[in-house]
Amino acid sequence: MSGLLFLLLMLCAAVYESSDSDTLTAMVQQSRYYSGLQAMIEKLKAEENITIDVQVIPDMEFLNMLRMKLNSGEAPDLIDYNIPAIYEIVDPGRNFADLSDEKWVSQLISPENVTCEADGKIYGFPFLGVPCVHGFIYNRDVFAQAGAKIPETWDELLLACEKIRASGRTPVYMPKDSWVVQALMSDNFAKILGEDGARDFAARIKTGEAKWTDMPEFASVIDNYLELYKKGYVNRDFASASYEDAIEAVAQGDAAMHFNGDFFAASVLEENPDAVTAETPYTISADLAEHYCDVHTEEETEEDPEDAPEEESSEDSGFPRSFIPPASERR
Repeated sequence: MSGLLFLLLMLCAAVYESSDSDTLTAMVQQSRYYSGLQAMIEKLKAEENITIDVQVIPDMEFLNMLRMKLNSGEAPDLIDYNIPAIYEIVDPGRNFADLSDEKWVSQLISPENVTCEADGKIYGFPFLGVPCVHGFIYNRDVFAQAGAKIPETWDELLLACEKIRASGRTPVYMPKDSWVVQALMSDNFAKILGEDGARDFAARIKTGEAKWTDMPEFASVIDNYLELYKKGYVNRDFASASYEDAIEAVAQGDAAMHFNGDFFAASVLEENPDAVTAETPYTISADLAEHYCDVHTEEETEEDPEDAPEEESSEDSGFPRSFIPPASERR
């Protein structure tokens, strides 16, 4: 069996060499202006007397705003974005400061993750690494109140959505943010191909040796994904709703599920500490959701082994976590 692990790195890339000023400007995406980042900025001010003047930009507008500022010569000193994705969007050699010789580079655990393939240089400082598993993060109370079973197959997911909708709640909440909307599809593209197959396909796409239409399996993923919208299982305002709306909806029990990295659960609990959340990181294709183990996210207490309850089924337990079999086992 093989599990898929995604590593998200946020960058703090110097666009121009900083001046002697104690105030630096920065651009940050709205969905990524985390409380931890804000605390770091406050600490810089308190301990180093460095002020970061942050401009928080809606996610959908960020790249256009960045390009405009770069072209006009009004770029901020710092930007926040994913590495290495930013290297494919903006010419790093022309716009970013080369950080390859900084002392902290030798301490990076995975320097290849932040290295630009084009020139072998490092232009960003990874101040946050988030290893995560993608899946449906769900509010267990909403499922219980609707009498819905935690799904382990695609058909079970559709049945649960029907029951949840009948109870007056939104089954699956999707915002307009493009990085969120694509997650369910891209995650399942990778799972269908398997880890090695996904790497090979990505390499061939980049060199023009393959086309997206070469993989008919992708069409089934997209068709199933769109089925959620066609059946009315997704919030009607998906074209205008924000990522913050998704967090609030699941946290307050107005929606049952949201597909994202497991970091979404932390945001839900920050919004509502009383929310009871769990995650099922399974694939959109029913025949791939075969292997589960249970992991709890609720606060656990030590129990006497003799008093311990019987092991819960995946229907009632915390995080039914799927491990996707290799492609050779799925043919």
